[in-house]
Amino acid sequence: MTPAETEVLGLLAEGMVVKAIAQQRSCSPYTVRAQLASLLQKTGCHSQREVLTKLGKHLTSLISMEPSRERRVLFQSASARR
Repeated sequence: MTPAETEVLGLLAEGMVVKAIAQQRSCSPYTVRAQLASLLQKTGCHSQREVLTKLGKHLTSLISMEPSRERRVLFQSASARR
């Protein structure tokens, strides 16, 4: 999975809808849908719910491996202050 797909998956797992994910990531809903379609194809799943169920066990480790843009910015801000 790409970092963007991992981030979208994490936000989806938090209960966000496509439009909200797009706003948070500052991209188009079409981009989010394309990333979801890629995730579905890579996992062999047919729905967002199915991919969340299939990857549910691994979701926490996937998300912690790929920090979201917001988490990276927070980390960089904290590092810059030191």
